[in-house]
Amino acid sequence: MQNQDYNVVVFHNTKNLPNEKVKKEKNFSAEISQKNRNIESDDYTIPKVDLQIKQKIINARCSKGWSQKQLAEKTNLKLNIINSYEKGDVVADRQILNKIGRALGTNL
Repeated sequence: MQNQDYNVVVFHNTKNLPNEKVKKEKNFSAEISQKNRNIESDDYTIPKVDLQIKQKIINARCSKGWSQKQLAEKTNLKLNIINSYEKGDVVADRQILNKIGRALGTNL
């Protein structure tokens, strides 16, 4: 008993915490639940390639006289990826857009 070290442990109730800290925690959890509701709802759509970007790719490719296959070869991408970007069926990937833009000499 003489060699034991006893430390006093104090537990605090959240009612004793400053109101700001409790409010921040509640607001954060409310934001997360709101985002989850938006994602889980049927109204949520995944953003795909913008119409302006599609048009820029098509116009730049046609002005160089390239087919989709030639653009795919110049960018080392598959033909179906180029086709999907021009149709707007995919979620835009910044790296792929940069590759296409460099090959065509334009900013996307």
